Amino acid sequence: CSSDGGLRVWDAASGRPVLDLAGHTHWVRAVSVTPDGSKIISASDDGTVRLWARQTGALLETMSASRPLVSVCVTCDGHYVVAGSTDSLIQVWPIRHGLDSSHRVLHAHDRTVFALCASHDNSVIASGGGDGLVIVWSRATWHPMYLSLKGHTRAVRALGITSDDVKLVSTSQDSTVRIWALQTGDPLVELRGHERGVCSVRIRPDIQQIIT
Repeated sequence: CSSDGGLRVWDAASGRPVLDLAGHTHWVRAVSVTPDGSKIISASDDGTVRLWARQTGALLETMSASRPLVSVCVTCDGHYVVAGSTDSLIQVWPIRHGLDSSHRVLHAHDRTVFALCASHDNSVIASGGGDGLVIVWSRATWHPMYLSLKGHTRAVRALGITSDDVKLVSTSQDSTVRIWALQTGDPLVELRGHERGVCSVRIRPDIQQIIT
């Protein structure tokens, strides 16, 4: 995240900045890229989600929420942008030639929505909050698929879904990593080893390792 309100696109080979994206007026808390690589999505404490053209840096759309936005993801089909806010709400905007002004608001958490991720088959969205809950939402109905996943004792900070869409991984400020069955919500494994909060997770495409 960036405290100056700006985004910077870097060339991976040379390490040089390619684009500077200016427009946010407060912290940029999360970024994502559409699956086709053509657009950058940013979420900010200024309460906006912004859609940028990756090649030119042009600002394409700005969508506003009522409170600071601290998490964002794009569905794997590139159809929806999903953002989590400090007021416990999840904002869902469809992308139709940009960010459509009509959007859904999902509410099941009691605190800040720190983590979001989308399944590879586009069937579900998962969210994690400051209330310690993980919630899996159906893309067909935009309602929770089952009861909230309980186990973490502090805020859920990061989520990941395996490439086969079978398992969901959550990390928390309680220093644990938990693995759940994505389709049923059943708890599978609790991983311990960190001494403090765990704020990020990545899963290898071959599902052989989880990195936290």
